[in-house]
Amino acid sequence: MKRFIPLILILSAFLLGTAAGARQIRGAVPQKGPGDRFDGARRKIARILKDSGASGVAVAVAKDGKIVWEQGFGSTRHRGKTAVTPDSMFSLASLTKPMTVTGLMVLVERGLIDLDRPVNDYLGAVKLTACGGNVSAATIKNLIYHTAGLPMHWHLFYADKTQRAPDMDESIKKYGILTGVPGEAYCYSNFGYGILGHILARASGKTYAAFMKQDVFEPLGMTRTLILTEPVGFENVATKYDSRKKELPVCDFDHQGASAAYASVHDLLRFGMFRLGDNVPGQKRILKSATLAAMRAESSPEFMDGDVLVRYLLGSFGQLDHLGYRFEVATGGMPGAVSRLDIIPSEHIVSAVLANADGVDLWALQHEIFAAFLPAFRDAPYAPPKTANLGAPEKFSSPDILLGRWNGAIRTASKNLPASLTFVRGGDASLEIDGKRYFPLSVKTELGDMNFKDGVFSGLFWGRIDTPDTRGSSHVVYINVRLRKDSLGGSASAVSTDGRRTFSLPHCLELTKAH
Repeated sequence: MKRFIPLILILSAFLLGTAAGARQIRGAVPQKGPGDRFDGARRKIARILKDSGASGVAVAVAKDGKIVWEQGFGSTRHRGKTAVTPDSMFSLASLTKPMTVTGLMVLVERGLIDLDRPVNDYLGAVKLTACGGNVSAATIKNLIYHTAGLPMHWHLFYADKTQRAPDMDESIKKYGILTGVPGEAYCYSNFGYGILGHILARASGKTYAAFMKQDVFEPLGMTRTLILTEPVGFENVATKYDSRKKELPVCDFDHQGASAAYASVHDLLRFGMFRLGDNVPGQKRILKSATLAAMRAESSPEFMDGDVLVRYLLGSFGQLDHLGYRFEVATGGMPGAVSRLDIIPSEHIVSAVLANADGVDLWALQHEIFAAFLPAFRDAPYAPPKTANLGAPEKFSSPDILLGRWNGAIRTASKNLPASLTFVRGGDASLEIDGKRYFPLSVKTELGDMNFKDGVFSGLFWGRIDTPDTRGSSHVVYINVRLRKDSLGGSASAVSTDGRRTFSLPHCLELTKAH
């Protein structure tokens, strides 16, 4: 539920002058006011608070191993009295992932985990299965790099609904199915990191939340960071809001290792400084320098995020080039939360930004922050990331190699559903599930246009995959299959259509060409 460059664009002078509060944070510098080099960033934050659903924004910046600016703006909730400070906790969403990998590397140094061993060696009675590729070829390293063959997945369990997150064995039984060949392609998988969190718990003998608190956060002096799915009773925690400033319920996940961390911007900056190898006051060296260096190993294959080439790093950061600088970037985004941590190793700069609403372009804010240090950013106007134009989709014309009918089944945990795809010359495609025929969506979405590229067909269709997890919920069907001779294999996912983006639940789809 994340992009490396988040989608869409990101109160008064009184709030801007007072929101950070009077309390000094240990290791921080005094907050400066109007007239310093971060005025451009402050103006950008003012626009975010005015134009988005966010009630609060927090920012922290370090240069050459020293914190040079950290400040909170707005309040932790709309019409609330608690001002955002550098200590305020925000949901990190997918920025949980690099923290989970850090915990994993602690266990690697202890000899409890080998990154090159199969995932199933570290699971219990319930293990990964495969409908594509060899499951024993899927390693821990593949999970980190999103190349294990697991399909796109997310599942949010909101507190105002009756459905609750199952234990990981149950989730693995339903969704721990490889639909691609390990190592063949990058496919962003929250569920893969849910499995990594589960493996951390099994290998350490602690719960995932307890291990992260005791073996990662506390030694790093991150006293305002927790794996937290019910932040009730905690002070100074930012409430999540949608774009209309409507409060969102707290939620749990079946992939806590991907999404469940909360942190203050002060702690998040310290985490980035640790990753850069800085000697941060109050931090223990939980990893050797050689391990930190190894976490910069690049994945293969590379992939495109919008118009940006990204190399995924072993430490769960993306590496990309922009305006002549090489960045290491980790971001998070989900309903009611957006987070970003940027590192420019060559300039020894770390910058962390948090907000409590989605649809906020924190990269625009980071551009203003980097302009305070780097002439290339001062001289180049900010250009928002290229995103889908959410209007009519591009016209898809079925390629000759796909023409005809492809028959098979969608394999869910409860039953197999007969399914087929039909491609017609000069037209697009239709989908049939359990005897019902469905057609493509007539509007664009963030999942992109229907297309056939590099041997992979993907498209979004009206339709339903009825399972106990989707029953009673509105959703559409996303198809992602790879052509292999006379077969199409991959996933068919039920993707919720509610504003909360509640789930994308994949199932194995296997089809063969009808003759």
